[in-house]
Amino acid sequence: MCKYVNPETLKLADKKTKLTLKCDDGKLEKYFIIPLRDPKRSLLIKAEGEEKNRKVWNERTQKEEDL
Repeated sequence: MCKYVNPETLKLADKKTKLTLKCDDGKLEKYFIIPLRDPKRSLLIKAEGEEKNRKVWNERTQKEEDL
């Protein structure tokens, strides 16, 4: 699961998160999880389209990694 952070401050830039699921055949399925006003509910939207190569921040190692 990916959280969107400001690359300079490493603080949350947005409340949405991105969930990437890897299928048995190696295919990746990507979804956005957007919180709603009710804290017990969220909206799940399938991510469409080609995405640029992005880096992710590993909170355990405190370093950038390729997704």
